Amino acid sequence: MASGKVSKLVIILFGVILLVLSSVIYLSINKNPQNRINSQYTAEVYYSTTCGCCINYIGYLRSNGFNVKPIIVDNTDAVKDENNIPQNMRSCHTTKIGNYFIEGHIPVEAITKLVQEKPTISGIALPNMPSGSPGMPGRKTSPFTIYGITEGKSGGIFTQV
Repeated sequence: MASGKVSKLVIILFGVILLVLSSVIYLSINKNPQNRINSQYTAEVYYSTTCGCCINYIGYLRSNGFNVKPIIVDNTDAVKDENNIPQNMRSCHTTKIGNYFIEGHIPVEAITKLVQEKPTISGIALPNMPSGSPGMPGRKTSPFTIYGITEGKSGGIFTQV
């Protein structure tokens, strides 16, 4: 009889702990109003398993509220070719949100600007893998210049972050 009461108490305690933990996780993600907006979007991240910084970038997007769908590909160049991303604008991974591509380690501020303003471009790119950019080690030494891309050509500076 006593062990039955203990079992019920353990189950109730376990339920309370799960409720508290889920509330803490929910609040930590949703305390930033921008995270609630970002949670409306699914970010499909195309990357190779040989690239560790891509995993860091996926975590960065998730921590900023995006729903992330990691997609491992054997050939990231094929994804870049399919999206008509110029050679000089390429990085290690390509993210798709809706009809836009996001090439490289682009800060969330630029992604938010893209999805909210909905410009008539194909996507945005931060070429190479700049030190201190989201998912990359090192220090940020200057603003990141993000370019707008349309029909395989740079349309100039989209924003600087």
